[in-house]
Amino acid sequence: MKFFAHVRFSLWLALLLAFGAVRAEAGNLLSRGGFNLTVANSTNLYFVGNLVTTTITVSNGTGLYLNNVYVTNTFSATVLYTSFTNFFTATNTFTTNGNTLNVIFSPMTNNQVAQASFNWIPLFAGPLLNTTFVYSDTVTNTATAVNLSRVYSATADLGAGLALVTPFYVTNDFWVITNDWVTYQVTVTNAGPGSASGVLVTNFLPTGVTLVPPASTTTSNELIYSVGNLAGGAAASYQFTLQATNPGSFVLNAQVGAPTVYDPNGPNNQTNLVLFATNYLAMLKPGTNTVQTVNLQNGLQEQVVRVTNNLVADEPAVRLVVTGLPSQIQLFNASGTNGGQPFVVYPDILAANRYVGLRLQYYGPRQPFILTNGQLHAYAVPASVLQYTPPPVQSTTNVGYYRMQQLANGDMLLEFTNLGSSYTVVYSDNALFLNARIATPVVRSEANRIQWLDYGPPETISAPTNASARYYKVLLNP
Repeated sequence: MKFFAHVRFSLWLALLLAFGAVRAEAGNLLSRGGFNLTVANSTNLYFVGNLVTTTITVSNGTGLYLNNVYVTNTFSATVLYTSFTNFFTATNTFTTNGNTLNVIFSPMTNNQVAQASFNWIPLFAGPLLNTTFVYSDTVTNTATAVNLSRVYSATADLGAGLALVTPFYVTNDFWVITNDWVTYQVTVTNAGPGSASGVLVTNFLPTGVTLVPPASTTTSNELIYSVGNLAGGAAASYQFTLQATNPGSFVLNAQVGAPTVYDPNGPNNQTNLVLFATNYLAMLKPGTNTVQTVNLQNGLQEQVVRVTNNLVADEPAVRLVVTGLPSQIQLFNASGTNGGQPFVVYPDILAANRYVGLRLQYYGPRQPFILTNGQLHAYAVPASVLQYTPPPVQSTTNVGYYRMQQLANGDMLLEFTNLGSSYTVVYSDNALFLNARIATPVVRSEANRIQWLDYGPPETISAPTNASARYYKVLLNP
């Protein structure tokens, strides 16, 4: 009985194995080789509406005779298939279903190579994934080729520029005092030939530099402007104000780009600029020296503040910060802002135990207001922060003035026609403008005819009456 049972089990196992072999023969076979697949495109730059030719080459390395070899070519975004060329046999066909192209090579002997090509047109800009898949219903072998590319809407040479917004002719080497408010301008250009859409400008601010006022950004140090469309030959500019909260050197960066635009000149898409920040050198002694009076020539309220260097060493330059001004009063001749407070500068050496009188000009109601010595803060600053040497004359645009007159109080009056947005006045004690300096602040253009007064510090380093001679150039800022 045991022998009979063992024989019966052996026969059952043999029949089961034979049945499995039949099923394997009827199904797909796993061959020792496989398919070789290559996909070649006529270009690696894809543009909306431009024709592309793609060639598919398949070789049968399975070692078997295959009745049918199937190829599917699928795009991740909508394209237009325009034509198909079969280089294998005339009987092979193709069909399309949306973004998928189906090709059948039939039959293919071992080591035989089949090739076909098709033309297509991208219809939308953006990333495009092209997947080609080869398989057969006879073997389990497959082959896949994947190409991830981008479709562009146009070709455009975008560029980015980053510049400090100051009086154009001030050759400041980007040195500031900590918490100075500094305004920068990002300029975006499109040299063409095409129009760029979806243009974005990104400003990366380093740690230690903050925006004034704080702006909505994608991250704490990234400020993004949406330019939108920028035609060939056009430009756009954006300004932002920031402050360095601690001393050091800070690299500011601006980049421009458009996700659907091909830019053949990538290096000019970004630009860097280094900002240097330092602290005040020492505190000086300020004090009001006169009462507030109205200057009938310009309608501004004026008052002289004396700053004394009560230290044992000469100081390279002076800054006077005015705090707590009434809301309706503006320090008209301020050269800048530090921590929200306006200041004037005296860009010259102040010797030990000497003083300089700085005439402050206020815009607002023409009546005296309370200003105490506690609202005045004087500091010695490095000379690097106050470089007011003009560039060579040939790089400037000189504006002719038709009136120059010394007034009864000693001030020098210049009058000229308004031709632009702002002006810089350069002055010297000689006609050749040797060792010339720039008057501060920049001259605003607020009327058809502009009057400018040279009254001495802080606008110029000395009053006209204390100079051996005085010559002027009025420069139109760009």
